[in-house]
Formats: sequence, structure tokens, C-alpha cells
Amino acid sequence: MAGLIPQQLQNHVLHISSPEPLPPPRPPSARTAKAPEPFPAELAAHLCLWLDVTSRYSGTIYRVKAPDLPHVRQVTTTLKLACWARSPTLWLPSFAPMMPPPAPGRGAAMAVEITPHPSWVADLDATLEPSRQAILDTPVIVDASENQLVDGQIQNFLVAFYPIIRDFPQWLQMLLDRSPAMGREFFTDNIRVERRHDAMWRAMGDGFNVPKKRFQEPEAMLPETKEFHAYLTDMCRNAEFGTAVAATNYAVEGVAQKISEKALRGLAKNAKIGPRGRWWLEEHAKYDDEHPIHALEIIKDCVKRGGDDPDDVSKAALESLKLMRFSMEASYHA
Repeated sequence: MAGLIPQQLQNHVLHISSPEPLPPPRPPSARTAKAPEPFPAELAAHLCLWLDVTSRYSGTIYRVKAPDLPHVRQVTTTLKLACWARSPTLWLPSFAPMMPPPAPGRGAAMAVEITPHPSWVADLDATLEPSRQAILDTPVIVDASENQLVDGQIQNFLVAFYPIIRDFPQWLQMLLDRSPAMGREFFTDNIRVERRHDAMWRAMGDGFNVPKKRFQEPEAMLPETKEFHAYLTDMCRNAEFGTAVAATNYAVEGVAQKISEKALRGLAKNAKIGPRGRWWLEEHAKYDDEHPIHALEIIKDCVKRGGDDPDDVSKAALESLKLMRFSMEASYHA
């Protein structure tokens, strides 16, 4: 790993598959233990590198390579996974050469280059931020954050919004079917993850005493959920590729972590629903999901190649967040 400099960086993300948490490392013996080497002074501001790697399936390691500048001191280190508490955590033991990642394939690292953001990306995020905040201010999220969810309403919410959770892998499959080469591995992995999220959502239903039959026998969709569902279907099937990814992965997945983080402020204290009832929320809350990061790279590439327009990307993501909010509000008051 090279020195970390905030400008002129060429970044890479290594996506390391890990179906199960790794066992904790053996403590060093008294004879072999030695004091850790200090970090170079010029890296002190940058090596706060504790990355929460959830036990759900993977970790994300940002590998940063500085340009060849005479005043930059090159430093390499080995990153190891240690199992602390309930999930592995990245730690930095001592300076040593980093081994190259395995070749792509099952159980291998998936490298994604993080390119410099064009100016329209900042405009995109500035445009989306009020809509993201509006979702966090919906009654269901506010009530969850205060552990004041209304009995009956939360059960209806989990069932009424379920079609969005249930069918998310199908929308990703539509994108995979027409994805450029750079996105195929991302969508393949994302489909696998989202299928697990379906089971987690139904487990949350168990925590709130939703009869299993309500998930097994589909109920008629609310008009607001039906409109959101139809919009995502149309975008994934017919929109320009980068625009479709913006509406699906960047907008919807991009706000899931903040939703879960806020909801758990209250539901973490709810003994009634138990760990399984918080499973979906905890899986999304304890990491900054890497999917939107990957999705943005795909969107940027599509815009660069001329297939997508930044204004269309922004409008699609904005519409997706608006319809998502309407669906959430209607589902909680069904």
C-alpha cells in the first residue's frame, strides 16, 4: 500500500469474499511478541483505517496508490482480518509487502478502480441529498428511531413494502442481462446478496409477529408501491444503462444504510423483536455499503462513453427516491 495523499490518487477497491467470519488470530507468545512499529509521521492523518467488515459476506479494502512524486514516501503494509466482537475488523499490524490479490473468480478479490469524480457527481449528490433526508424523516423511520412503532402499522408496512425487497434481485438480473463487461461481476454478486436480504426482511416480520402467510401469499400492492415497483421495472428494462443503475443501485441502495442506522437508534433497545428482528437493519447499518460506490463507477463510465446524460441520471435517481418515500409513507399508514 502506498502513501495516502488526498489529491491525485488512483484508487482501487478489493472486494474479498468471506462467507463466514474468520477465527480470531492466536495471541503472540511472550518470546516472539514485539512492540508494533510506529506509523510514519506523514501518514498519521490518513491511517485511521478501521473498516467494519460485516459478517454478511465480505469486506471492502480501499487500496490507494500515490503518484510518483519525489516528496512522497512510499510505505507498504499487510492488512489482516481479525474477528473481534461479532464481525471481522481490519487492522494494521506492521509494515510488510502486500501480497497480490488472487485472480478473479469464485472466492477471489474483485478489483474496482475508483476514478476521479467529474464535476457533475457533486451536483448529483447535492440534488439528491434533500430527498434522502426526506426518506429519513418519514414517520416509520422516525418512530423506529424512537422505539415508538405503532403496533399494526409496522406489520402492514413490512408486508406492503415487501414487493420492493422481494423483487430487487429481479431488477438486478435485468441489469446484468444487458450490463457492459465492467459491471457483470458486480451485478452477479449483488444479486446473491439481495436474495439474502429477502430472508432478512421476512425475519424482521417474525420479530414483529407478522403471520408468515402474509409474505407467502402476495397481497395487492398499494398504489404508491405499485407505482414505485413499475418505475424500477421500466428503468431497469428500458432506460439508458447508467440512468437505470442510478435509479436502482445508487438511489435505493445508497439510502439503505442511513435508514437502518437511524432506525436502530430505537430498535436496538427493543428486546421484543430480538436479534433476528434486527437482522436486516444491522446488516445495512454497520457498514457504508460498497454497492453504491461500485454503481457510481458504472454510471460515470456510461456518461463518459456518451450513452447517458448527467441530467437524466440525476432526474432518474431523484424520481426513484421520491417514489420510494411515497411508498414507505403509504405502507406505514395502510
